[in-house]
Amino acid sequence: MLLNCLKCKSFKNSTLCLVVLAVLLGTSRSGFAEAPPAVQKQPVYQTAVVAADHPLASAAGVAVLKAGGNVVDAAVATSFALSVLRPASCGLGGGGFMVIWDAEQQKPTVIDYRERAPAAATPEMYANLPGTEVQRQLASRQGPLAVAVPCTVAGLCYAVKEYGKLDLKTVMQPAILMARRGVRINDHMRSVQSSMLQRIKNGSLDPERFQLLIDEYLNHGKPWEEKDRFFSPQLKALELIAENGRAGFYEGPVADAIIAACGKQSGGILTHQDLIETQPVIRKPLSTSF
Repeated sequence: MLLNCLKCKSFKNSTLCLVVLAVLLGTSRSGFAEAPPAVQKQPVYQTAVVAADHPLASAAGVAVLKAGGNVVDAAVATSFALSVLRPASCGLGGGGFMVIWDAEQQKPTVIDYRERAPAAATPEMYANLPGTEVQRQLASRQGPLAVAVPCTVAGLCYAVKEYGKLDLKTVMQPAILMARRGVRINDHMRSVQSSMLQRIKNGSLDPERFQLLIDEYLNHGKPWEEKDRFFSPQLKALELIAENGRAGFYEGPVADAIIAACGKQSGGILTHQDLIETQPVIRKPLSTSF
């Protein structure tokens, strides 16, 4: 994932912040209901159901279904929404898998869009680094050499193009609205903010390298209050993707910001060519009857 390589400045509207390690939860308004308490009864549905680990992400998928989209459109809308609501686990800088079941053809398809190592990566690149053994081990987990080529955006854009019914801009609108209007702070977000700041305080994360995360995702290091709202700094990146497809992420200012943080000038090996060439892979899943 694109983590731990934040020792650079992003362009206006913080497109680089979309790739940092952070955790946030919350709710938005205008089109998305505030998060309800835990579900107390079994949900009932007739045609489709969307299940995600945040109610607003599920609502994004439902909104796209109601707009005429199919289940792939809904899955992509949900994933982009989660990039706003849960960027630590579902951020644009990572990767994933999508399993699609074609009921008419009774055929499963898997889209593999997990991260890949940059083209210049070698098995020895960590072992041959100068410094102590501890420093060499840390380089595989933090810093520019720990960064793989992000494939989430490539995978989601491919899924909509090949298997969806709606255009990408429509599918991404729920996520863009959440980022633009902000999400309400909740207990989970405050808890994770506290945990992340503690890691920085005790030295397990370099505060200089993670200053961008602190400022843009962790409220400048000040505890969130219940009345606060979080405005995702990845708004501009989402808008560029919605307008230009995958090129909005793998080319232009977003790509430039990623390479500035994780490329050669910062001690990494990620290149613009790595970003441009990354593609999802279609795989045949193992299947059985039961």
